[in-house]
Amino acid sequence: MRPFFLLFLLCFSILWKVKAQDLLVEVSTNQTTYLVFDYAIASVDRGTNLLLSEQDLVAKNMLKLKATDETLNRTNLHVLTADGTLHDFQIQYAPLPIRTTYDLRQGKAGLQSHSISESAVFEYGFSKPQFLSLAAQLKQSHSKIIKKTSIHEMNFLLTGIYQSNRLFFFQIWVENVSSIPYLIRDLKLTVVDQKTKSKSSQNINVLKPVFSEIDQDEIYLHGKGKYFLIAVPTFAISDRKKLALRLTERTGDRELNLSIKGKAILKAKALPNFHLNTISYGSGEL
Repeated sequence: MRPFFLLFLLCFSILWKVKAQDLLVEVSTNQTTYLVFDYAIASVDRGTNLLLSEQDLVAKNMLKLKATDETLNRTNLHVLTADGTLHDFQIQYAPLPIRTTYDLRQGKAGLQSHSISESAVFEYGFSKPQFLSLAAQLKQSHSKIIKKTSIHEMNFLLTGIYQSNRLFFFQIWVENVSSIPYLIRDLKLTVVDQKTKSKSSQNINVLKPVFSEIDQDEIYLHGKGKYFLIAVPTFAISDRKKLALRLTERTGDRELNLSIKGKAILKAKALPNFHLNTISYGSGEL
């Protein structure tokens, strides 16, 4: 009985030491290892430059790891997340890592690849499914025409301006009442600073949408209308500035234009609370 008890104590001691050690993560040269955290990554410190690390460009709480070559010796890695937690890892090279995804979020254990995208921390706090859900719910809410233009048997309306999480949201309605289908090519948004009446002196800034329902392969409008939501980072505005929206056709010359003065954008409403569970994020710069 005593030898068995001693063996039990020995095994317990070994298991306790392994559990108390920093998490051992394997990396290789031809496979990417992912670390997934609860919060966005604020900073990363590597024990050696033979270990490569890169924050995911889309999901701010995911860190990608690789080894430059097989000479990587065992080293350490520290990751500071936006909640102020410092995570410590031991890193070693492995030609074929046993695991390539480490889900370190609370309540998660082991590989949880099926749910990573649902809990990713995205820039500006919105994932693409959340943007799409927001667009769908805004379409059901009461909208008021802010600006309208009609030309070429087409109607181009701005029906909503909202602001949240350092984003402006513009809801537009495009309607084709002609017998000729309208295939959308793109929608360009530019901020024009009209210092003088001369076009040569205008300061034009092209806005890159964070999200746009028009960014799809083919959108036909034929005898019907459709709502679209576009989100862009907030920008400085003044009375002398205006936002110009230009919708163009892929297979024709019908062009639709709208412009909104800066003072109208200053009246942007707070984004309705649709319980999208958006997530705030840190700087994420490595």
